[in-house]
Amino acid sequence: MSQEIELKFAINSADIAPLTQFLMQYATPNHLILTNTYYDTADNYLRDHGYGLRVRKTEYKQNEHYEITLKRKGTMVAGLHERAEFNGDLPNKNPDLSQLPPNALPANCDLKQLQQSIIPLFQTDFSRQTWLVNIADSQIEVALDQGKIKTDSEACTIQELELELKYGSKGDLIDFALQLCRFHLRLFSQSKAARGYLLLQAKSQKLPSQKLPSQKMVESVPLTEHQSLKVKLSELLQYWQHNEESALMHNDLSNYVETFIKVAQRIQSLVTHLNDDDKLLIIQILKAIDLSAVTTATELAALSTPLKLRLMAHL
Repeated sequence: MSQEIELKFAINSADIAPLTQFLMQYATPNHLILTNTYYDTADNYLRDHGYGLRVRKTEYKQNEHYEITLKRKGTMVAGLHERAEFNGDLPNKNPDLSQLPPNALPANCDLKQLQQSIIPLFQTDFSRQTWLVNIADSQIEVALDQGKIKTDSEACTIQELELELKYGSKGDLIDFALQLCRFHLRLFSQSKAARGYLLLQAKSQKLPSQKLPSQKMVESVPLTEHQSLKVKLSELLQYWQHNEESALMHNDLSNYVETFIKVAQRIQSLVTHLNDDDKLLIIQILKAIDLSAVTTATELAALSTPLKLRLMAHL
């Protein structure tokens, strides 16, 4: 088992070339073709227990490799994902659950019955460029993915950047991500698997898309010994991320601006608990955010200053 720690970002087409040029100073990229099939039972046994199962075919130069992966539901705060991951090599594309570690699956799971019950649900097919970046005492894998998530009748685009901490400190991961803010990245909370399930759900309900439910803003209350600054920031970031994705899905600028104003007010009340240097930096970032020229939710999400603010909250 490994513990996966990564940041996910959406990226605009116009920013891909400048980003790849920037990354070339660290390493020459590898080019991979990935074909992933996601499995579950007809009644979503794995998803209901907080698991995701896939089989991946990796094509690199003239070689092919098959791997089965089981991911457990972990934590996600404003694009930073942390979760347990189990992997096993496969001889072919068939999802052989016996190749996973015995403790990977849910407790009291009947392996034989589960093996007979799993069915393919959707695929994610994409090209991937990867760079291994060494920062301080840490190594970060940067992956640029471009392709499609597909069911038998629906599809959506993959165009995203992932930063995965291979070893080292989470602080180095955040510091490197801060360097990439110039490329108009947007933190992304939904994994490829989660978006695949959304496609299936939209199909079953005969809806063009699924609207995210509104999330009530956490009231501004004084911090107590039972509720640390980190917990309050996590709540705030989750609220921000959730409402941002809802606003982008429906191009709702007014809702996004309202969300951002509430977040900014709450952050101003929290910075009193920070050291002087961090407090000054966050206040400077808040003052630098200019909403007057923003005309769409997408433009607001692409501003680099709000992204810096969210990334700093992880430190």
